[in-house]
Amino acid sequence: DGREEVSAEAAWVTTTELGVSPDALTSELGRIESQLALPGLARGGLELFERRDDGAVRLASGRVERIVAQENRLSIGSSHMTALERTLYLDPPAGLINLTYGYPEGQSPSWIEQCRTTPPAPGQSWSHRRALQDYFTGLFGLETALLTTTATEALLVAIRAALRGVGDEIIVLENGFDAYPGLIEMCGAVPRFVPRSEGHRLLPDAVAKAVRSRTAAVLLTSPDNPTGVIHDAAALSEVGRRCAARRIPLILDAVFHEVTPGHARPATPGAWAPASLDLMVIGDTGKILGLRGTKLGALVSSSRLAERAAAVADNLFFQLPETSLSTIANILSDARYPAYLTDFLASLQRNWEILRDGVGPGVSILPSEATSMALIDVSGLGIRGTEFADRLLEEERVATVACESFARGAQRPMTHLVRVALARPGSEMREAASRIERLRSRLCRRAEEPRRSTRHERHTDQQDGNRDPLHGAQPLAEEHPGQSNGHGAE
Repeated sequence: DGREEVSAEAAWVTTTELGVSPDALTSELGRIESQLALPGLARGGLELFERRDDGAVRLASGRVERIVAQENRLSIGSSHMTALERTLYLDPPAGLINLTYGYPEGQSPSWIEQCRTTPPAPGQSWSHRRALQDYFTGLFGLETALLTTTATEALLVAIRAALRGVGDEIIVLENGFDAYPGLIEMCGAVPRFVPRSEGHRLLPDAVAKAVRSRTAAVLLTSPDNPTGVIHDAAALSEVGRRCAARRIPLILDAVFHEVTPGHARPATPGAWAPASLDLMVIGDTGKILGLRGTKLGALVSSSRLAERAAAVADNLFFQLPETSLSTIANILSDARYPAYLTDFLASLQRNWEILRDGVGPGVSILPSEATSMALIDVSGLGIRGTEFADRLLEEERVATVACESFARGAQRPMTHLVRVALARPGSEMREAASRIERLRSRLCRRAEEPRRSTRHERHTDQQDGNRDPLHGAQPLAEEHPGQSNGHGAE
């Protein structure tokens, strides 16, 4: 809620007052901790509950409000789901075009599908792991790579590796990826939002101003989701320099690092990061390959943080899927992979052009420097992005994401923008553009009807003003003295 400090303390409660046995209480508290904070969090020193020797318990200091908020967020009954969530997960209609997620769909060439269906060769797990670690360290220019089952898992490891205790703060940019606040809170920390520039750019001074004694890390995204911005290397380096001076880790979510269909390219993190910076970079294979159920994430870092991150990861997962290791290692090492990547990036540009050329005035397809998504500006229609996205789903069966869903903590929410995915077959994008255009046309016609009605009323009023109340319309000649009305002057 913006307060500088949280000092509230909960009261101690005994098992007698609760009417349960100590064993039952321990079991229930463990269940709650597991649900709200992920398994193993207590081993990291971030318990949700404090316990006394006599068996009494209380919520850890400062956790009451956050636990209540998290409990509400985790109540995922149908009454808490949005119309979009219900449509996508409970009752997807026939003919739905889903443009909500950014990983590729229906674009894998046959050789990639063959890699996916080929069983892992026995005894190759270690060599595949080593090859993938080398891939990620080379991609980001850092020393060590910890492989994870997903990029989200890598981000969780990074956040928890940076934390010192309950109530720590993680600085994030406003209008950022909507999963960040929830992940931060699940780890017992608090998101602290900082503004961007008018063009959604990183402002190093704004980040520096937000740093306090409780700041545990700064979390940035480049290329950025949802805006598609590639943050300037000089700005990132400046934030890194200030973080290093305060001994604050910098977490960089770079899952779209290679997804750059335009001419801009993000700088390698290892090239702009100060040598003294504790930097953790999040990588992902899913944003390029899009193999459902077959993906890996990575936490790539300086050696100073590698041991701490590995200790946290040991509490989250046991081992990596051998199928994912084999499939992805074989794809990335295949001689055909560079051509696939080039074709994939070209398809994103073509699909952006399909949307741009297929939609008329009032809807603008904004240019994007990177990522596999684009933003649609609907301000020309005079409606909010949420209304446009809802109607597009209900009337045309195209699922998109209104950018207001990224607005938590934002001083300037992106109320007029809608995010759409581009990583789809061209035929699907052409159909999506056609449906978007149909909705745009209807909205424009409906907006035009009141204006036509108003113009008609003004015209009628003008005609009425030219009528004699007793004798009807006055002669036109009287409107223009000196001109003949065809019957000679009176």
